[in-house]
Amino acid sequence: MTDDDDDDGGSSGCGMLVCEDRLRVSLVAAAGVFDGGAYTLAWTVDGVEDGCGFVLSGDAMACDGDPPCVLEGDCEAEFGLVAQPQFVLVDVTPAPHAFSLAVLRDDAVLTQTSFVPHYDTVYPNGPDCLGSCRVAAAAIDVP
Repeated sequence: MTDDDDDDGGSSGCGMLVCEDRLRVSLVAAAGVFDGGAYTLAWTVDGVEDGCGFVLSGDAMACDGDPPCVLEGDCEAEFGLVAQPQFVLVDVTPAPHAFSLAVLRDDAVLTQTSFVPHYDTVYPNGPDCLGSCRVAAAAIDVP
C-alpha cells in the first residue's frame, strides 16, 4: 500500500487487516495423539445444526511414511498432527451465542459439550483504528 492509498496520508499507522467474528474451537488429543478413524464434528450454533468430518490414518504407507495424516474430509480446519499433543482447530463463524459439540470417531461419541462463549473484542489494525471483531476460544479434550 502506498501513502496515496491511505486516507490520512499514512500518518495514523493503521493497517488494513480485516477480521471476522468467530469462535475458535481447539480439539486436543488428551492422550497426546489422535487414533486413526473417521471423525465427525457435529455442532449446533444458536439452534442450527452443522458440522464436518475427516478421516485420520495411522498407516505409514497411506501417509507417505509420516503418520498420522488426513486422508479425506470436508472440515475447514488446521490440523496440528506433528507435535504432541496433537490438535485440530476449527473456526466457527459467525460468532455463536450458544454452542454445542459432539466429537465422534467411527460413529462412537468421544465427547460432548455445550457452552456460551465469552468473547473479547480485538482490533487487528490497532486500538485507535477502524475494524474490530469478537473472538472467543475453547479447548476441548478428546479422549
